[in-house]
Amino acid sequence: MCVVSEPRVVEVLRIGGVAVRLEPYDFKRLVDKEGLTVFHGIKGSVSRWHIYLAVSRGVTFYVKERDPLPKFKADVEVEKIYASYSL
Repeated sequence: MCVVSEPRVVEVLRIGGVAVRLEPYDFKRLVDKEGLTVFHGIKGSVSRWHIYLAVSRGVTFYVKERDPLPKFKADVEVEKIYASYSL
């Protein structure tokens, strides 16, 4: 994983292509193994979801949880997430 002291902030993140939803444990294992940059954003206005994303070999892997993942720090905070499909 990319090591930064403070997460960078991105205004908009657009996602397309193949996306695979993983369980938090599997996502963390993938990120740690491959050293991926992790993006975090909150999606939804009524039902808020914490979305964590990482890209490996052209595939977007993501976790969707109601609460933030404990002991998990994102490299980039995203203000808005847009996808060509439902996350």
